Amino acid sequence: MEQKSRILVVDDQLWVRRMLLEALQFQGYEVFGASSGFEALKLAAEKKPDLAIIDMAIPGMDGVTLLSMLREINLNLRGIMISGDGEKKSVKKALEGGAFAYLVKPFDISSLENLIKKALTS
Repeated sequence: MEQKSRILVVDDQLWVRRMLLEALQFQGYEVFGASSGFEALKLAAEKKPDLAIIDMAIPGMDGVTLLSMLREINLNLRGIMISGDGEKKSVKKALEGGAFAYLVKPFDISSLENLIKKALTS
């Protein structure tokens, strides 16, 4: 039996987190969510996610710092950054910080699903 890919969703907005968790679970992924960087690190140590979807602005630390810390737990972890900020400076910071992709909120869930598939297979 094929193992489900594990995805960690980190966003301090409950409705965003719930929407993403439900959509990704429906797509067949094993998902778990965190509202802060510290909660995400604890979950990642337990669950060993394959991919993290991280809001750039979360309590406790910025998304790029969190991605770097998550990579210390799992070197192969892929990160997709999400943000309401589409400024080139933010996008550049995320991509230079190792993010696989950057999506500006609000985004189409099918765009996210395509990025997840690419991230998990590359």
